[in-house]
Amino acid sequence: MKNFLLLALTAWLALPTAVEAAPPPLRRHKIIQKSQPIKKIVASTTLEIPSKISIQIQKNYRLIKANGVPRHKAGQFPNSGNPHKIKAQKYNFRIPINPKVVNKLTSLENPRYNFGVGLNGVLFDPLAREYFLGKVNSQWRYEATSGSIALGLDTNNAHVQPNGAYHYHSMPIGLIKNLSSKNESHSPLIGWAADGYPIYGPNGYRSNSKLDVITNKSSYQLKTGNRDNKSENPGGYYDGTFIPDYLFVQNHGTLDRCNGRKIKTPEFPNGTYAYFITSEYPSIPRCFKGKPSNDFLKSNR
Repeated sequence: MKNFLLLALTAWLALPTAVEAAPPPLRRHKIIQKSQPIKKIVASTTLEIPSKISIQIQKNYRLIKANGVPRHKAGQFPNSGNPHKIKAQKYNFRIPINPKVVNKLTSLENPRYNFGVGLNGVLFDPLAREYFLGKVNSQWRYEATSGSIALGLDTNNAHVQPNGAYHYHSMPIGLIKNLSSKNESHSPLIGWAADGYPIYGPNGYRSNSKLDVITNKSSYQLKTGNRDNKSENPGGYYDGTFIPDYLFVQNHGTLDRCNGRKIKTPEFPNGTYAYFITSEYPSIPRCFKGKPSNDFLKSNR
């Protein structure tokens, strides 16, 4: 009997967890231009699963535990563009409370990271696992918010992973609404990036003055002309269907390549580097100025 129980326990431990489960096969897309405005699912569903999040300071780290369930209403999932149901997760993140800007930027790709986590425990995950012709090593990754591929996003700009993880692809409307005050002009602190720096909505001080608030703008813009159509490249013209359709132009907007800037904020009156979520591309940043915590690595994507 003891040997049987031991074998059963060993077999159970060998089963893949939700994090280790293999992702679904890549879809083979041939779309090269946006055909219509993105249609989003109205976030009118009150979730039965309670939202749970704990944020504590321990020595030099911020410890975040959450189940990834939002406190705001969500769209109906599954839906025609997203076949998955929202499920509680087991998130455990540790990020520095005194992060430092490093010499080299870290991309959200290779290895693949979630950008950060909201104050409600929902992940910021701007990248979609959708590529032209289904080629995962191709540079032609579809921009999730372009509307080119039906992803079933709700009006919080969120949808659900195969493992049930609800996550934001761009401006987290419900989260910002829950945290905003009518008396505030600076956007609220809405979360923490994987490198430990704060994440805000679009509005911030222009030059450290509380009396001068601006809506931050991305420094990315669409390229002009046509894409390469040789080999397995899509061809067509640059319109935002793919991530490489955009080009960073220094000082085109108010933010740097990682959609951030060094500035004073209500929570950091002495100044900090901070990320801002913008209405235009990239919305959620696609790189880190500091060293991201490996707790945010996407081992299953």
